[in-house]
Amino acid sequence: MKRKGCKMMKKKTKQLINISKIGLFLAIVSAWLVSSSAILDASTKVLPDGIWKLDVYVESYEIDEVAVNGNGDKLDWKKISLADGTIADIKLLTTLNGAFYVNLGPAYQSISTTTKLAHYWKKQKTHLDIAYGLTDKLTLFTNISYENAVLDYTDEYQAESKKIDEQLALLDTPYNRAPDKAIGENLNDIYIGAKYRFLNHMAVAVKGTFGDLRTGVDAREKKVEDNQQELETGKSYDEFHGYLFADYEIGMLPLRITTGYVWKGDGYQNFLDNKKIDINLGDVIILGLGTELKLPLDINTEIGITHLITGKDKYKGGNSNTLLPTAGYSDWTEVPDSDTSATMASISMTKSLKKFLRVYANASLPIAHNMKGQLYDFPGRLEPSTTIKLGMTLFLK
Repeated sequence: MKRKGCKMMKKKTKQLINISKIGLFLAIVSAWLVSSSAILDASTKVLPDGIWKLDVYVESYEIDEVAVNGNGDKLDWKKISLADGTIADIKLLTTLNGAFYVNLGPAYQSISTTTKLAHYWKKQKTHLDIAYGLTDKLTLFTNISYENAVLDYTDEYQAESKKIDEQLALLDTPYNRAPDKAIGENLNDIYIGAKYRFLNHMAVAVKGTFGDLRTGVDAREKKVEDNQQELETGKSYDEFHGYLFADYEIGMLPLRITTGYVWKGDGYQNFLDNKKIDINLGDVIILGLGTELKLPLDINTEIGITHLITGKDKYKGGNSNTLLPTAGYSDWTEVPDSDTSATMASISMTKSLKKFLRVYANASLPIAHNMKGQLYDFPGRLEPSTTIKLGMTLFLK
């Protein structure tokens, strides 16, 4: 019976193994909508004809919270700190551990399901936003950024990863053992866009990344090898944004109203419990409200709140139906419980040093987030910590 079970185990583990190449919540936030690239001011402001605007800033944040589904039913989601995530939170690994116990006999090495996977995942992006006033009403712009990211695994998880590697080797099944750190160092996707002010208090803007503009490393391109894991810095799909801005005043208080829509094309996910899945992430509705205050020392302060609402995700292929990669849906299928929402708060302070030069600092953080859904995105299964931006703006003619 053991010999027959071992043969069955070989077949199943060859299908399962690539899912278990743990890149803890790997490259999830590369698609983070709010910080992926900036729109040219969330207001009706455009540049005068012939004026260039250069924004250089550094953005820093961590992956703070994740939603896990340890029983694998895709419905029972639990929000935990990234640093508290364990092997027990990944259904694929607990399934493998049980299969090892049944099929390997004396060669079985118990996998500790209480083992924590990572210490932290930190990201830093250096941005260059370039804008040009083509006319007094029309501004063209591009958003370019370079990312440095580090996902630091625990020593204990490395030891458990070694056990998995050794036991799968007995079944002639390859396994990519986890490194001490996963690294992402590459360009993000480049966005191009335009903003047009059609009334004194109203403007529209569009931007997108597509084709050769998708310069980041995506899910299909990242390296996953023994003791080496690359973090994604780009999307596996085209993305387009549309915005309507309106400025009003209530007495002496200015109000900035933003509505937007983000369309996401067909993409791909291949990490953790999602193996070689074709994805179509739900489109996003953006609703924003902000105001502007003048502080002493000529410091301009902007305070805002943004609400994000996502539609249902869809998937097919890969292991979209069950854990087995060959048991995916053949047609696009709605992901259970995947329509999510999040509310973000932000504050920005700007100081003009010269007529053509200003410096600024910005902080934003999620204040409410409905964390759920099988696919990795924000809003959804992921939540970043407070994001800090420090930068400067230069105007040229």
